[in-house]
Amino acid sequence: MSEKIIDELLKDAPPGQVKEVLKDVKTLVGDDAKVDNVARKTIREYDLKHLTHATYKHGGKSHSLLLSKHAETKPGSDLYYDPATGLCVRYDHLEQRAEALEGEEAKSEEAERMRGDEAAESRRKAVETQLRDVYMEKNYPFGACAVYVTGGGDLAVCISSTVSKPRSYWSGRWTSEWVLSTKGDGPDSFSLKGKCDVATHYYEQGNVQFRSNREFSVADRKTSDLAKDCIKCIAEEEFKYQEDLQESLREFAETTFKKLRRQLPLTQLKFPWHTGAASLATELMKREKA
Repeated sequence: MSEKIIDELLKDAPPGQVKEVLKDVKTLVGDDAKVDNVARKTIREYDLKHLTHATYKHGGKSHSLLLSKHAETKPGSDLYYDPATGLCVRYDHLEQRAEALEGEEAKSEEAERMRGDEAAESRRKAVETQLRDVYMEKNYPFGACAVYVTGGGDLAVCISSTVSKPRSYWSGRWTSEWVLSTKGDGPDSFSLKGKCDVATHYYEQGNVQFRSNREFSVADRKTSDLAKDCIKCIAEEEFKYQEDLQESLREFAETTFKKLRRQLPLTQLKFPWHTGAASLATELMKREKA
């Protein structure tokens, strides 16, 4: 199997099933070293694209790490910044293991650089608190979130939630990224640009994947409470997207799926089930007596 095929198979892994796909690819190829060589880069790209979240321990507590391009301490590095704790965390994409840096190593220049100035960090914390304690708590109980200060002073708001139910043969993922820009000293107004990606996988006696995405733009929204108003705005846009998805799927089930099903057999006559059942029962009784 070529490296390109390995790369494509891993990139197309369903939500929450990268490890299973990697295991199966290794079985098919029969060369673990070759697969790992490709997978190290591919799975890293996969994790950043789909906002994979992991758990690490620090100070006797467990913390969530959201993997994203905003968390990279430098391009290509496996060292990520967690804005909620201010720590740099090393993540092994193949083993899916996160470990916080300790001691002098934790006091890196990258962490200091990514914190931003005092005013930006204050806004970031307020937005993160509102996002985590109000919106995520209610709507994404299995998810993770992070708010970052970007290079231009804007805030990047990231949401990720993956649910995997192997016993029920399905998994699903929701990710959204928003860039929050502000105007004025207050600030007096804000703008939002965002995108959502949805993926589901159902594989009981089959294999079906559904994927959808949408981009958003909200311009010059007045505010007296930035954290509260921007999270409310994000919630409104995401709820509307979910409602539109449900409506489109309902229409799909009532129209397209019905067209795929043959209304009548080739004879254009309904099958006489009652007559057929009676004949079958009679035939079985004859055989049993014989």
